[in-house]
Amino acid sequence: MMKNILLKLICVITCLGFKTSSSAQLVYIPDAKFKYYLNQLFSSCMVGDSIDPSCPAVLNAQYLDLNNRQISNLSGIEVFVNDTLLICNNNQLTTLPQLPPLIKQLICPIMNLTSLPPLPHHYLS
Repeated sequence: MMKNILLKLICVITCLGFKTSSSAQLVYIPDAKFKYYLNQLFSSCMVGDSIDPSCPAVLNAQYLDLNNRQISNLSGIEVFVNDTLLICNNNQLTTLPQLPPLIKQLICPIMNLTSLPPLPHHYLS
């Protein structure tokens, strides 16, 4: 009987260990306003100050409308790998981080951008 309980306990611990080690690396979101927005739309994907890039809602997101949100740092935006549209006008951004690879439209007027990241290939053709 004790042997049976030990086997079950070892199985549970082993299964939990595999689940933990296979989970995605969380991505830190440093900007409080951006974090607030993400918590509103992707609350199930947020873990404290970070977002889970493997979360289905993040993977299924096709655009982000960040218009007029007083955001000054978009670090972490790269986790939205299927986004094709990013609207980020009327914020406090001076630079943009690496953008998601499928971005086709970047709408960021009325800002003081001083630099851009390398743009996806389709922007250059």
